[in-house]
Amino acid sequence: MDEPHAQPAAISKSRLEMLFDGVFAIAMTILVLELKVPDLVAQRSAPELAHALRHEAATALWGHYPVNPLSVVIYLAPILVYAWASFAGWLVARRTGAFSPGMAESTYRRVRKRGLFSCLFISALFVVWIVDKFVLAQG
Repeated sequence: MDEPHAQPAAISKSRLEMLFDGVFAIAMTILVLELKVPDLVAQRSAPELAHALRHEAATALWGHYPVNPLSVVIYLAPILVYAWASFAGWLVARRTGAFSPGMAESTYRRVRKRGLFSCLFISALFVVWIVDKFVLAQG
C-alpha cells in the first residue's frame, strides 16, 4: 500500500515577490513608527482609573445623550427588537426544517444559547436603565 508522496506545490515568482513586498512594507512601517510611553503627570489610584474607564465606556455606549430618555429608547429599542427577532427567526427556521438535515444538534443548541443570552443581556440593559431612570429617580 505504497502511496505516492505528494510533490510540494511550487510558488510562482510573482506570488513570492508579493509576499516579500508585504513583509518589507510591514517591517518598514514598524521601523518608522515612533511609539513612546506617555509621561504620567500625576499618579492616580486604581478606583480613580476604574471610574474614568467606566465614564469612557458609558460615553462610548450611550453617546452624550443618556440624560434624554427618548434618545436612549431610540438607541436601544431597535437593537432589542433585532435581537429578539433574530432569535425568533432561528427558532422558526429550526421548527420548519429550513436547516440542513446534517446540522449537528450541538450546533443548534450552542447558537440558540448564544442568541438567548444576547436577547436577555440587551433586555437587562434596557430594564436596568428604566429602573435607574424612572423608579430610583422618584424614590
